[in-house]
Amino acid sequence: MFEMELSAWVGFFLVDSIPKKAGMTKSDEVKKIAQNCADLAQTTTDNPKKKRLERLADGYNSLAQNQAWLDGERKTSAQKDG
Repeated sequence: MFEMELSAWVGFFLVDSIPKKAGMTKSDEVKKIAQNCADLAQTTTDNPKKKRLERLADGYNSLAQNQAWLDGERKTSAQKDG
């Protein structure tokens, strides 16, 4: 449990230090951190901690979407239209 909590708090700036699986993109790594936060939020009974972890999960999911766009994995709405 401690390892999962630690990885959830690692932060976006240290994503490069997380061991990568072959073929894993940076956005995949950030999604993994978001999932860890969401999993922890479901297991805690402390309401303030639960809300904090849910906000962290939402933030990391946003970061993952932005990273996917920066890496060209996702098209912008302008690219989709034209």
